[in-house]
Amino acid sequence: MIVTMSRVTVLGPRRLQADVADTVQGLGSLHIDHIRPSDVSIAPRALSDHDQAGREAIDAVRTRAEAILALLPAIEIPPVATEPYAGQSPDALDRRSFLR
Repeated sequence: MIVTMSRVTVLGPRRLQADVADTVQGLGSLHIDHIRPSDVSIAPRALSDHDQAGREAIDAVRTRAEAILALLPAIEIPPVATEPYAGQSPDALDRRSFLR
């Protein structure tokens, strides 16, 4: 029997590559002919000092927020719009913090 085939490209962390391939192949909907070696042009890159500082500041705000949320009881509320904060710098977000 001849079956029409499609080419599929899956992008994601290399550490999950084998698990994803096994899972999808296990569903019976995919046959992997070969896995092409990764292209170095899409390899992880080091962040600039400025970007790394921004990432660390955002991670610190997130960590504090998660710690505060872990202390609070779970309640059902409608989602809060976060769009107004999207353009703010990590420093501005940090100044909004109530805990020090």
